Amino acid sequence: MLPYKVTVKYEILINALREAGTSADCGDVALVRPIGSCFHSDNAVEVFDCTLYLKSWRWKGVSTKERINILVHAKERIRRADHALLTSTVCVNYFTVSEGQQKLLQAFHYDYDPTQKDHPLFHLQVTNRCIALPAADSESLEIQMPDAVAEPVLRCARVPTCDMTLASALLCLAADHVGGQLFAEFLAKICEIQKEMPQPNIVKLGQSLGNPVQDVRSSHWFRHLL
Repeated sequence: MLPYKVTVKYEILINALREAGTSADCGDVALVRPIGSCFHSDNAVEVFDCTLYLKSWRWKGVSTKERINILVHAKERIRRADHALLTSTVCVNYFTVSEGQQKLLQAFHYDYDPTQKDHPLFHLQVTNRCIALPAADSESLEIQMPDAVAEPVLRCARVPTCDMTLASALLCLAADHVGGQLFAEFLAKICEIQKEMPQPNIVKLGQSLGNPVQDVRSSHWFRHLL
């Protein structure tokens, strides 16, 4: 198992998002299970597999009547020996609710997997697929997933991104929905938390950029706000 000092950072990260969302009157963050229960061992690798439900979140600066449901599923593989992040997939679904029925508005996922040939190291793909939830998880979150997928989209196109592993993805959600001073405070917290979270090995990327870059997570794209 990973040491507590590593796993607790995931808990602190998600709790920070929950606190920011509640303070900004955006909404709560629901979990299928406690963060500590989202880790399981797979030989020499520890797998973090977690689903978050941001129910009835409002957009920053928009009337509180205009709300949206956001489902996030993160799966990250961490090498136990040195705590390196080996792979990461973060799926994000946006839903609207009409007459009690959820409709998928937008779906995409962020990938990091250095073993994939001909793929940008970090990339985004737009999809038309809902996150697959076991019936027990849907019941726990009190979410009724749509029966049908959205209109077809081109799912094979990959857009290069910065490092959009879990901390980065949650930071961007907070930017869209929290905003203002509360987002600035959340950003500062994230910059500290992610220093001690598992990081991908991006030495070659850093060399390509001309510097020994070790971290290209989305927090750098918000630094001008601090």
